[in-house]
Amino acid sequence: MKSDSKIMGMREFLLIIIVLSCFLFGSCGEKCAKQIAPVQGNRSVKYENDEDGKYSQAMIAQIIKHFHLPSNTVVTDEDVDAILLRSVDGKDGIYGGDVVTIWEYYKKQNDIQEVVTAHPMADLLWYNPDKKHGVTLGLDSVFAASGAMLVPLNPDLIVVNGKIDKMETTYTFLVDVDAGKAILLPSNLGCVGFTSEDGLPICQSYRHYSDTRFGRYSVVSVYDLDGKLVKEMSFDDYKKR
Repeated sequence: MKSDSKIMGMREFLLIIIVLSCFLFGSCGEKCAKQIAPVQGNRSVKYENDEDGKYSQAMIAQIIKHFHLPSNTVVTDEDVDAILLRSVDGKDGIYGGDVVTIWEYYKKQNDIQEVVTAHPMADLLWYNPDKKHGVTLGLDSVFAASGAMLVPLNPDLIVVNGKIDKMETTYTFLVDVDAGKAILLPSNLGCVGFTSEDGLPICQSYRHYSDTRFGRYSVVSVYDLDGKLVKEMSFDDYKKR
């Protein structure tokens, strides 16, 4: 009988231990689950940088989804503070070309802003590439946007390069969103980069020989941020050397 009593006592003790363990582990599990569960109502999205400071394709995909951008959206430029994205919104109802929008995503603020939407032939200007300064336009007059570049040392400005259909000309716009204007630079092969110490746009153009020679030659031009020509290098006599 004593043996049976001991067995019964041990069973009761073990049962109590099991019940307490379930209670404790159940409470801890519920608490831990609450700690790691995402907050359903929080719309903020956090993105971690890769080793090179740029976002991965998976992170870019999250941004596109989070801000409901078109699925054809792609990155055109990126630095430690911002990302420029390009999306095609369909065809222009009049001219039939792509309606392209450039977006700027701010990493620290986790916010996005439309830079410009280019409508084909919106206000096409046939310009003389010998001009020494750009032409100021409203943002709704930008007619081409194939890609965009962040301007070093000046986060308020963005360079937009664009081509129209199969035309060889690449137009370059210096866009200031806050001012609501763009400067069409007098170059015809686009912006290819910036000066290292000043952050000024470097553009390339072609020009036709004015003498009896057949063909074209290259011109490299540097503009200030007001669209005025600073320096120019012509290769018109390069083949003579």
